[in-house]
Amino acid sequence: MSQQVKFTQEELDSIKQVQGNYQTIGLDLVQIELTIINTKNQLDILEADRKMLTERILEINASEKQLAKQLEEKYGKGEIDLESGVFTPIS
Repeated sequence: MSQQVKFTQEELDSIKQVQGNYQTIGLDLVQIELTIINTKNQLDILEADRKMLTERILEINASEKQLAKQLEEKYGKGEIDLESGVFTPIS
């Protein structure tokens, strides 16, 4: 049987420091992982919002085209001054 050896306080402190470093790094990695997850969730939300706004732009564009067609059928081709509400036909 081997004889037991008692580590010096300096050796024990060094071992504890290494273990503490592992714990610190482990906690830092967990924090980074949580930040990555939260960031991905925020990105998903932003992408969903972008998709919704893009669809809304397409709806507004279609509505604008329909309104322009109706006004052109009613008044012909021309220009509208939105400040005065005056329509000027183009010959």
